[in-house]
Amino acid sequence: MFFRDRKNPSDGIWQYQEAKAKLSQVMDQVQEKGIQTIIRNRDQVFIVLTKEKFDEYTKHEDSLIDFFMKAPCPEVDLDVTRSSELSRDIDL
Repeated sequence: MFFRDRKNPSDGIWQYQEAKAKLSQVMDQVQEKGIQTIIRNRDQVFIVLTKEKFDEYTKHEDSLIDFFMKAPCPEVDLDVTRSSELSRDIDL
């Protein structure tokens, strides 16, 4: 596995128990060096980052409809109107 040989906090990778015991140090490292990774049971991965960085990654400037309307595919006719039907028949 990728993390087996990289379990050193100086690399930004922490074992879960150590991160739990040194949470304030993990947070300091996030502020100083950026994103920190916490591993647990070899395959569960947690990422710790600042709220500012999280907001940057999750920032949506346009709605999905605006995104598609601005897409560089003028030959595609995109119908973004919603159906007025309340329900549909389903065969079970």
